[in-house]
Amino acid sequence: PRRDVPGQDLVGPASADLAPGVSDALAAVTPALVAPFQVRAAGAVREALRAEKDRGVVVSAGTGSGKTFAFYLPALAWILDSIVDDPREYVRMLAVYPRNELLKDQSIQTSVSGASVV
Repeated sequence: PRRDVPGQDLVGPASADLAPGVSDALAAVTPALVAPFQVRAAGAVREALRAEKDRGVVVSAGTGSGKTFAFYLPALAWILDSIVDDPREYVRMLAVYPRNELLKDQSIQTSVSGASVV
């Protein structure tokens, strides 16, 4: 998909109403330009995380289009915020992947991106 939306359009909704510094951390790992569907998907995930009831969000797009990033950005923002509120160690989120290799790739990418924030 075309990537012609400023990355800040993805960061803002993903980190709205969260602890100070979360938005800066997310901006550090966000590309300068993102796809419109990523902004919409990230907004849907963020709204689901804010909901009073448990909700799921399905993001569907082609291989290599940026689905995982659209999910992880608001998810990581929510996790960072929850750690600020409650620093105890416990499972805060679960991501289920259908393929081991995809999980490995995403884990490596998240670690590399996270290292640049820390």
